[in-house]
Amino acid sequence: MEEHEKEIINLALDKLLNKKSYFDICIVDKVAETLNVNPGINPDYRFLSTLHCINYSDMSNDLKEKLPAMIMAVLSGRFDISLMTKALVAVQTGEIKDLPNTEDDYPTRNVSYLR
Repeated sequence: MEEHEKEIINLALDKLLNKKSYFDICIVDKVAETLNVNPGINPDYRFLSTLHCINYSDMSNDLKEKLPAMIMAVLSGRFDISLMTKALVAVQTGEIKDLPNTEDDYPTRNVSYLR
């Protein structure tokens, strides 16, 4: 990321955390869009979204201290393929042999209505 792009992100986050009197999820959304991140994949996003338009003065000091870390977790969230990679390697090496049945299994009893 180039310096001017970092500055833009920093200015937006500074406005959110230091210059507004209330929490504005729209800034988080815009920064996430700019960074090409899906904020909704992080569970913290739902809680941050709930705070939209709530005054910082109504929040506990503990919550206000946690907000930057929650915001950064949401903004740095990307799809982590490490678990999928481990699963694929386990299948390839034979570590996982019996895969669960993922096909639809319809009940066979009492299906006279299908005839």
